[in-house]
Amino acid sequence: METVVELVNPQQSLSILHMIMQATLVVQLVMALLMLASVVSWALIFQKWSEIRQARNAADNFENSFWSGGDLGKLYSEWGGKEA
Repeated sequence: METVVELVNPQQSLSILHMIMQATLVVQLVMALLMLASVVSWALIFQKWSEIRQARNAADNFENSFWSGGDLGKLYSEWGGKEA
């Protein structure tokens, strides 16, 4: 019964910061590495999202130009040399 009382002791802090500070150096390094990987992953996600948005806007602009009924030769000269 004494073990249960020790586990429920309200004086022990269960905050995330307290648990990180009480962890061993190896655990802290692993958590720091995971945090760094998370930040890098989110940066890549936002970068790719921006690139996809720009490509979608370019495709929409081309489609609007194509369906506008203009001269296809002029359309090719404007859009033909651009990379996808």
